[in-house]
Amino acid sequence: MVRKPGRKTAVAKGGNPEVYEAQRKYPRLILDAPATLVKANEEMVDVTIHDLSIDGLQIQCDRQTAGIIHPSGKFIKSGRGPLVRISFKLQVGLEPSEVTARCRIFYLTGIGGNQFAFGLKFYGFAGNGAADVEHYIMRRIEPVEDKVRTYLGTPRSSEEISRYLRMGVSEVYEMLERLKIKGEIVTYQDGEVLRNLRLSAALTEIFDTLRQFNKRLSELEARHDRDSES
Repeated sequence: MVRKPGRKTAVAKGGNPEVYEAQRKYPRLILDAPATLVKANEEMVDVTIHDLSIDGLQIQCDRQTAGIIHPSGKFIKSGRGPLVRISFKLQVGLEPSEVTARCRIFYLTGIGGNQFAFGLKFYGFAGNGAADVEHYIMRRIEPVEDKVRTYLGTPRSSEEISRYLRMGVSEVYEMLERLKIKGEIVTYQDGEVLRNLRLSAALTEIFDTLRQFNKRLSELEARHDRDSES
């Protein structure tokens, strides 16, 4: 028998989804794939994984399913949400791999209409699940990063990169931070705009500027010497 969520469950929010999402350390991929969530009492529900990262995921479901997952509708304190299991498939080779993970719920929030979202953080995997998730994500991120590296041969703002890649500005920001940590790009202030540039291109630009400066300095010294002789 399927329980109907109370009014309280339908409108309650647990944790702060904006804060939690901003604190996620790893890039997220939009997945929008089916999954099965299993509660501590072994009750199972079907959900959709909206996005996936190495450290967690966001699932989405309707009001009725949200009531089953979190029937009390009470505020979910950070790190104290219920533990659940989630199973889903990822295409990491010729055949899809089944991933089963133990997770803790960090927040519940309404996302419009009859839909709700839960933020889940991974606490452990069965078998090779962790490696499969990492492989799946990195295989899709690296081509995008290569595209950004090429694009940043010329200084670009985050908004320009966002339009070029058709990605959200927050996702672009996360990618730029990863590339900065790797020492592959630099960011500098250009008036009121922050611009990003591939490090190798920045070094080339610096050396070109130094060459032009040295050339100008040599010309000035030669002129000074001529003036002194006359």
